Amino acid sequence: MRTPLFLLTAMAGATACAVAAQTLPAHTPPHADAFAVCQAVAQGRATFLDVPGDDELSEHHPTISVDVDNDGNPEQASIVTGGTSHTPSIWIGDNDYVESEFEADGTQYQPWGGGLRLLQYHGLTYEVFYSDADTSDYPQYVGIHMPDHHNELICSFTASASTPQLEPVRADTEQVCHEVARRHESEDGDFPFTPLPRDTLIGNPELSAIAQSQIDVMNDGSALRVRQLELESGAGAGCGATVYDLANQQGSSAHALYLLQTMAPQIGDRYPIRTANGYAACHGNVGRFLSIGGKVVFEQRFPGQYPSRHDQEFWWVSAVENGQPVRLCEARIFPHAPPTIHYNSNLYPRSPLN
Repeated sequence: MRTPLFLLTAMAGATACAVAAQTLPAHTPPHADAFAVCQAVAQGRATFLDVPGDDELSEHHPTISVDVDNDGNPEQASIVTGGTSHTPSIWIGDNDYVESEFEADGTQYQPWGGGLRLLQYHGLTYEVFYSDADTSDYPQYVGIHMPDHHNELICSFTASASTPQLEPVRADTEQVCHEVARRHESEDGDFPFTPLPRDTLIGNPELSAIAQSQIDVMNDGSALRVRQLELESGAGAGCGATVYDLANQQGSSAHALYLLQTMAPQIGDRYPIRTANGYAACHGNVGRFLSIGGKVVFEQRFPGQYPSRHDQEFWWVSAVENGQPVRLCEARIFPHAPPTIHYNSNLYPRSPLN
């Protein structure tokens, strides 16, 4: 066994080592090793190889010597990103790339627009993928390449941090914040939307109006016709967001609705489809209108129960008061916790012991 270049900072517990590795297929690492690798990644305690990164279009890639396919013969490897999706892959020279897609339990795992790191443990090289290219706060999965060119998913992760705390911006909005937070698990708003034909395009061919409703957005007693728009772009790693506008209306009301969704000082583009309050909403958002205490408020936040990447760390509640959009509530701290580990059940049918 050759000496690892870098080791994980965590070792498997003695009880985990008692798992019978000989019962596993020959091309997979022992369960105890898989347990140690995934635990260290989940807890942010993994030490990664310093593999140079580069753009796929570069003529010459800087490399280091690393045994990517675990056959005992190191390759000259570099991590490169390519295309508008910034998808990472491992380049091993002569325009040859190591496949970075894995499948397990009927799910396909692909590194779209994320980050890739390499680590070594007990003589084997593992690949770790993150939803963010520049951070290691949101791990997605761990995989390994074996000498027979067989790819195996070792484990995947789901976020398990506590829900962010929605805080009042003003003393008189505490009850509003409490009510919005109480309804966090639901993604439905308070106003019925009537479906529109799916081919109702809004200038941009990637943007279509899917529903509409009558909502007193301005809180002045006059309901306006609000359209719910859906952004669906296949460019890069794909992009999806929910946006609202006023049907056939411009002026101060339309501007106020725009600012409710962005709280940005300048209008910029007509639709806030790429950014929301400085955070990219391209990777999903929940935007909904709620009626609380006789006032229409607008909530903009990450989808699901927890953010799954840094550009989903946004959550605020706003409303129009006296013709001007104002912020009522905001989450400023997004807690992180070790994610839940899901082992490939085809390789490791028994839960790890600890």
